[in-house]
Amino acid sequence: MKPEEAAKYLLVAWKKDWKMGLYLQTITGVKPEPPWEFDEILKPFPWMPTKYYWSSTVRRFVADNYPAFNDLLWSAKDNKALFELAPLLMMMRDADRKNHGKSEMKREVTDALRYAKLSLQRHHLAENISVAQMRGGKGHSWRIVK
Repeated sequence: MKPEEAAKYLLVAWKKDWKMGLYLQTITGVKPEPPWEFDEILKPFPWMPTKYYWSSTVRRFVADNYPAFNDLLWSAKDNKALFELAPLLMMMRDADRKNHGKSEMKREVTDALRYAKLSLQRHHLAENISVAQMRGGKGHSWRIVK
């Protein structure tokens, strides 16, 4: 399949929310199975990832790797405007191919966000327990000085 057609298929897959494995099977004709030679199969399609979860969706892939392009896709008013973005997609390159440290940076950022979310949840839980204990006494506890 030509890169122009594959780029248009990515836009169709994004619109219909396909899985990445189904999209890859469509453009290459090879069933997506784990022992793959990614570089050889995906050489004509530089926007495709070399390392990615193939059970994930195309929308997730586009949102993770190309956030500005993702915003353009969401703001397209109709299918014709969506297909006009195919040449722009063909100029993009996979982040792992051009910057090997990006995935490590992503992991650090997601770990920091996860830690912040957990600490916020713990804070709210401790506050709710404290308020429940305070309201549970209502002045009838033996520990309250009257």
